[in-house]
Amino acid sequence: MAGGNAANGLSGVRVVDPYTIQINLSQPSMFFFTILAEPALSIVPKDLVTKDPAGFGRIPRGTGPFKLGEFGPQRIRLLKNDQYWQSGLPYLASITWTRYNTAKAIYDAFTTYETDLINLDPQYLDLLSKRGSWNKTMQTWPELTTFYFGFNMQKPPFDRPEVRRAVLLTVNAAAYLGLHGGAGEVANGVLPPGIGGHNPQRQRPVRNLKEAANLISKAGYPGGRGMPPIKISAGSMSGLQKQLLELVKADLETLGFKVQIEQIDPDKYDQYVASGQTNMFSYGWTADYPDPHNFMFNLFHSSQIGATNLTGYKNAQVDKLIDQAREERDPLKRLTLYQNIEDQIAKEVPMIPTFHPAAVRAFQSWVKGNSIHPVIPLFYAQMWLDKR
Repeated sequence: MAGGNAANGLSGVRVVDPYTIQINLSQPSMFFFTILAEPALSIVPKDLVTKDPAGFGRIPRGTGPFKLGEFGPQRIRLLKNDQYWQSGLPYLASITWTRYNTAKAIYDAFTTYETDLINLDPQYLDLLSKRGSWNKTMQTWPELTTFYFGFNMQKPPFDRPEVRRAVLLTVNAAAYLGLHGGAGEVANGVLPPGIGGHNPQRQRPVRNLKEAANLISKAGYPGGRGMPPIKISAGSMSGLQKQLLELVKADLETLGFKVQIEQIDPDKYDQYVASGQTNMFSYGWTADYPDPHNFMFNLFHSSQIGATNLTGYKNAQVDKLIDQAREERDPLKRLTLYQNIEDQIAKEVPMIPTFHPAAVRAFQSWVKGNSIHPVIPLFYAQMWLDKR
């Protein structure tokens, strides 16, 4: 296994023989096999890594269907591995990824047939679907992602649960999804579709500006009077993100908030938010592995405050339930635990999930063997071109 210095001092892993390793866990983790299937845990040849760690990162060696042919800032090219263990695969002689600087450039390259396949920015979904026969060669599938607005629960005014709930009843999540080309669905909770424990029957609170105003008054800010100015922070100010933030700003101003939007250097954004320097922030979480623990532990366990728990949410009972769910061996009981955890968190409103985006892929009619998977982008070994 390779991972820079992360594996220094790693214990519990023993090589049994050239084809077997034994892994001992410090505590039961029912999602361990899910993690083990991730590419990041691939076993690599120790002698090559030890000999030239940096070189191995640039020219990796493995047993996959392709080998690295070129790696540059604008282009990556893979070549067929003629010694691949699965007979007859891969079908393609090579694969080339080209980097474009804008979503418009990607769209133009596809519509002028420079590329065979692209990940389509949702803002071009409607436009492409009306051109030629491309509406028949697009795939849409749910990403294991939740976009949300998080609160700094230690700083006024969001230290008051009434204010947080008032914002929940004010934001127009459907409008936010509309900026994403409608690709996805409005979030009814933290867990996205496709993740165990997601409850499609969960009801998102109905937008209610009158009740929101009442909650603001109850918190001591009638009509927004006395409300401290707030900052909504973001690490990106792309076209869609800027429009989204302006919508949120307008929504909050209806409650009497004085709102400032600020952009933070993306490389410093997580630390900025975790250090409590903002009031409210825009963020998204994508599953590293397809299990509800990846969301609940990282976003809400108190041990992750200052790391991935950016709201500073802390609840001893929720911590206990998350730890219990991690070890629960009965799959149905385990998923029920995560649903109960989500119910409890929803009562306290540390964040407002807005929507779960869908990924859109467009491909030329001659690209065959496409498949959809929520974690792995494409199974390239099983793809081929038919330009007859």
